[in-house]
Amino acid sequence: MPQEKSATSDYKMRWGGLLEIPVVSRIHRACLDGGKVDALARVLKKYDLADLLDVGCGLGENSVIKREIRYLGLDNSFSRVLYASRCYRQRYFICGNAFNLPFKDRCFDSSLLANTSHHLNDKDFRETLLEMKRVTKRYLIIDDAVKTEGQGRFSAFLYNLDRGGHYRYQKEMREILISLGNVRLLGADHFVTFPGFYSHVVFVLEVIS
Repeated sequence: MPQEKSATSDYKMRWGGLLEIPVVSRIHRACLDGGKVDALARVLKKYDLADLLDVGCGLGENSVIKREIRYLGLDNSFSRVLYASRCYRQRYFICGNAFNLPFKDRCFDSSLLANTSHHLNDKDFRETLLEMKRVTKRYLIIDDAVKTEGQGRFSAFLYNLDRGGHYRYQKEMREILISLGNVRLLGADHFVTFPGFYSHVVFVLEVIS
């Protein structure tokens, strides 16, 4: 089975792998990083997406952000793909590798990388984005929590406990995105999830052909 590469500081099996259990992971997210699917949907409402490839789709929650469009979720965890397929039976999910997407060039209108960039070092993050760009015609969408100036101590504590070791400031994220070349930054929208510990930024890039 394809396995996505992880940075050395990506503690995927931290806490004895407890958060790899889909139901436990979903409860954890609702308690500490709740409402992010609805917030992402509000941000993307102004964009006319024809279809969406969700890279690192996890439990499949983002499959509902635009119910009227075609959607395909891809993740390297078979258990998460299986869980997503059972929860969202009207959507399609496959197991795959973000570093080698099994699709032809420019075959998706839009692609999304949500809540994943903090698991990748700069090199792997950029490599993933370039592969997403290869298969995308219009929009690259990147959503993740970011570090902020004056971040509260408990918020910073939770970031440090996370299984991903590469949280970035918005400026650092932007620099990596712009370095892709042939892209135009259309928006960088902020939202804070429940109960206020995680600050997200959604970047929307237009692919320039």
